[in-house]
Amino acid sequence: MESNKLESVLNKFTGVNEAVEQLSGQLKFIPSFASLLQDCLAEDMWRLVPELYISKVFINYRGAATAQEPTGSLNDVLMECLLRGSAPNYNPDQYGVYDWLNDTDESARYADLDVGTVSQFIAELLRTLPAKFVVALDQYWARNTGNNVMRKGLLRSYAVKLFWQELNNVTQEGGVTPEDEKKIHALTSPLVPSAFYGVAVQLHDGVFKTLASAFVMRLDGQSSGAIVPAADSAMILYTANAGVEKFATSAALHQEVRKRLSTPASRGELLKDLAVENALKVEADPGIRYPRIDTDVFGVGTDALLAKQRADISRQLKGLSGSRTDKENVIREVNALLPLKELLENAKHRTAALIKLISKNAWPEWLKRSSERDQKIYVDLERTLLQSEVDLHRRVGHVASLKAYTRNSVQDFIFRRAALHVDPDFVLVTLNYNFRMGVKEIRHQETKTLTELFMYGLHDKAARYQLKINGEHARDLTPSFIESAIETLDVRMKYAALRNAAYKEPEVQDAIHENLARVTALSVFAAGLQGHLKAQSLDMVKRCNLGDTSLITHGLSFRDDYQAFKDLTVYTSKSNGALVPCVLYAPGAPGGKDWFEFDNVWLLKEHVAKWVLVPGGKDYLIDQCHLKDRGKLVDEINKSGAAVIAGQSSRINSVTWMSLPQRRFEDSVRQLLAWAEYEVEFVTPGWFRQAKLSERQCLARLSTEQSAIYELAKDKVNVQPFQVFARELVKKRVNDYLLRSGPHPEIDPDQVEITIAGHQPMTLTQLFINWEIWRSDTSSFVKALAWFDTVVKSLVNVHDLLRTATFRSRDGTSVGRLSAAVINDLIGVLPGDQYIDYLKSTFLNPGGGDLSTRPEVYGKLKQNKLQFDALTQRMQGNLSVEQYTWLNAVLEELHITASTANGEVYRFVVNGKRVEGGYVFARKGTTEKIIYLPAAYDGKNFVSLESYAAELKMHARWDIVKSVRSRDQEVVRNYLFEVLKGYHDFTLTLGRPIRFSDDYAPMIELFIAETDDQTTSLSEAFWRDTLIVAEFAVDIVSLLIPPVGVAATLLKATRSIVLGVIAHHNGYEKQANGHFSAAWVGLISLYVGTVAGIGGANAGLSHLSRINDFAGIVSTVTGVEVGVNYLTYVAGRSLASTTGSVTTSIR
Repeated sequence: MESNKLESVLNKFTGVNEAVEQLSGQLKFIPSFASLLQDCLAEDMWRLVPELYISKVFINYRGAATAQEPTGSLNDVLMECLLRGSAPNYNPDQYGVYDWLNDTDESARYADLDVGTVSQFIAELLRTLPAKFVVALDQYWARNTGNNVMRKGLLRSYAVKLFWQELNNVTQEGGVTPEDEKKIHALTSPLVPSAFYGVAVQLHDGVFKTLASAFVMRLDGQSSGAIVPAADSAMILYTANAGVEKFATSAALHQEVRKRLSTPASRGELLKDLAVENALKVEADPGIRYPRIDTDVFGVGTDALLAKQRADISRQLKGLSGSRTDKENVIREVNALLPLKELLENAKHRTAALIKLISKNAWPEWLKRSSERDQKIYVDLERTLLQSEVDLHRRVGHVASLKAYTRNSVQDFIFRRAALHVDPDFVLVTLNYNFRMGVKEIRHQETKTLTELFMYGLHDKAARYQLKINGEHARDLTPSFIESAIETLDVRMKYAALRNAAYKEPEVQDAIHENLARVTALSVFAAGLQGHLKAQSLDMVKRCNLGDTSLITHGLSFRDDYQAFKDLTVYTSKSNGALVPCVLYAPGAPGGKDWFEFDNVWLLKEHVAKWVLVPGGKDYLIDQCHLKDRGKLVDEINKSGAAVIAGQSSRINSVTWMSLPQRRFEDSVRQLLAWAEYEVEFVTPGWFRQAKLSERQCLARLSTEQSAIYELAKDKVNVQPFQVFARELVKKRVNDYLLRSGPHPEIDPDQVEITIAGHQPMTLTQLFINWEIWRSDTSSFVKALAWFDTVVKSLVNVHDLLRTATFRSRDGTSVGRLSAAVINDLIGVLPGDQYIDYLKSTFLNPGGGDLSTRPEVYGKLKQNKLQFDALTQRMQGNLSVEQYTWLNAVLEELHITASTANGEVYRFVVNGKRVEGGYVFARKGTTEKIIYLPAAYDGKNFVSLESYAAELKMHARWDIVKSVRSRDQEVVRNYLFEVLKGYHDFTLTLGRPIRFSDDYAPMIELFIAETDDQTTSLSEAFWRDTLIVAEFAVDIVSLLIPPVGVAATLLKATRSIVLGVIAHHNGYEKQANGHFSAAWVGLISLYVGTVAGIGGANAGLSHLSRINDFAGIVSTVTGVEVGVNYLTYVAGRSLASTTGSVTTSIR
């Protein structure tokens, strides 16, 4: 959706871009002051020496002493005389005119040109410069460019093309109608009487002067001597900075022009269309006339523009006096006037006006329906919010995110060391890395930005990737230079301390407080406009935020032992009673509302608890939980079920806040900073920062290998989880069945809840998985007898018909004709049986294809996982150097052989039951054994058998049970309990040594067994642990930086650190209120595509390729001076990952 929106906006600017590029190209040919000055002198000199090359005329000094008069090229001499304010006084015996610099040989001397004559020419030019200069300028514009087209005619044609392109965009956005556009085309024809009129304003002396680029036209085509404002017919006004605007009558148009002339900012923009000398003479409340334009409106406009240029330059040259510095300033002003930069500046203003129109059209209906006053308030609140964002970023600086810090550090380093101005966000680097998989080789290639490369780091020296800089900087940014820079900057090590120090500064915390206040003000105002809050609730929130001491705010937590939810804020009375009205602020909450009102806090907590039942609700609660609480929340939901959690609203806990009334957001600020600091520590923990560089680089290499193997595993061993398989199967069968009887709303079986007597509510998918529940009220004896006795069979059928079931939609959509009768007809689908067939045919059937590679890929995946875990434990200090060295040596060879020179690995079997994903490492020649337990509660996956057995005698440790097949869990639990009681020792029975690839078939068989058991939670958890299910996009995986693991809950923490904590907290990506998210983020996306030049997004606005230009447009649209640094930061957030490619193959 967003990409389509962006493409639509880009298409609107494609034609405009081409026209602006052509216009810009033409303006680049306009000569400079020095060039035209030379042309002025050449006119006189050619009369004396025809066909003289002025560029080959030099005044050379022949004397012995230092020259007192200007020498050098004739143009340099002329410029020096201009700055001195006098012509040269050459002595013919000491100076001469030559055709070569510093050559005083008589053969190089001009015979018919002496220094006295040159001095006279210069003196005459200085005396008449203003008049002669504008003549030279006129001659330039009148010069033929070919095909009998003068330069000013070419300028007109480009301006006309740009006008029609912009008019088409305005039409598409509803600024004018398609019929209006056709009329404008028709009325510009020279064959019809002119319906165009100028806009003239009165000067102090009563004279009226016409604005150069402005015009008015009657859409009805009437042609009269002038427009007299009246309540007549529709009019078009065109001005240089606003473009085409439509008015109902000439009176309305006239009123708007008068209004703009009375406001300083808009008055200044309009009067830029007059020569400066005239603009200074315009009355404070001038008369305005609209005289008819009798010739081509665009030609008149071009002539007026050039006349304005001529007048302003002449005015400057007439003031060419005073000190040398004064004269240099005049020349600088003339050089600024010559290239007609206002044409391009005005094009940017019109672009901004169009973006405002696009933005307004994109407003949600509730904002469009609001009063003009409320719309203005809303836009003002958006502007102040953006201003607070910019102010906050200005105070935080480059430590706002790891990405921003890295970008700035790399940019500065490259400039200091290589004298290159490079934006590392837009320099692409190709990385090639090959590594072994048994006798085969995995070849991995990926593209990163230079910023990402520095964030990611280098591999260990023995296994470095090959890097190549793409583009124009490849010669200067050599691989050795980049590798040295990565190690020197070491951005991940330095960032945490710098960031935490910055956010402890009082002015930064004040800025965050202000920003949160602005976010809340905009959000609550939008809630009022949408009717989400009644007037009483709105008043409560406003008074509380303004410091009313009778009101308080507090937080919420999922349970007593949880930290407060990140963003949830409750507004209520200071009364101790719980039965008082309250308001909940929950930005990004499921259902699209951010604000909720309740009669009391108990109803509020019931609402929050029930979020687990609505689409997106469970994910929202998980995201709102503190990082260290998320695992507990997920476990509780999986264990108890969503329906049970929804009924436990009394366990939702109120968290007291201590903010002062005048600092309502103080607790939110403290919580935000605490969260951010924890996440920074989580992503780059102390043990990682304290580890050796070689260990950190080795971890980076394992992460690259993980990404490469994952690419292969996605295609070769990607097993679809049973729940997903079952949902898709049931969805298809149910919808196909219902459509046989006519049109029917689509049924999502995961969003239909069914209640059967004697059972907990379940989804329709769960019912089909556990199909036997549907017939559990018919005895086995009756079912068996029904096969032989038709009477009994009839009774069973009647029982089916009489069975009652209640269907309820979880997401509010209609369940249509779904009924017990439908379930009766379809209950035999049996997803479990079909899933088993899918597993066997796809992953075990010899005809399934590529079966030899699949075990190898799976084994390599397991090897990488264990190597990653072992190195992490070593860096944490939980494995000795000697233990790690031995384990790593064994792991290095296990994908080739089951018995290595250093030891062997066995499946982890407890009391005859396999611990899935667990292994036992045995050192050769000793009794030493180290076990690997994937679900270790303390994160120590590797532990010696002796210490593990000793621990089991001290306290219960049930993490083994989680990794045992569901039907065997009770057996293992009893066994461990007996070990705890001292009935026997913890011992292992080792089978034969294995390679990790040997576990491929048992892993698939485990899925089959678990499906048979009608239990999928264990196998899915195991599958996630082995990194095979594609639960996160590979482009995000490629951005992950060690030592981040693979759990999906960590991705948001990583994103917030990499891309910016404040912006992530405010959640702008989730907000759909007004055009802040639509237009502003769209603008940033345009900026990203334009500046990056990556992908196809740069087609529409390449004429804005300079960042400063774009910053100006954004500032114009938003009314906030955003600045380049802030734009770059926001653009970096939009570029969450590189748009480059990732390819992995096996050779």
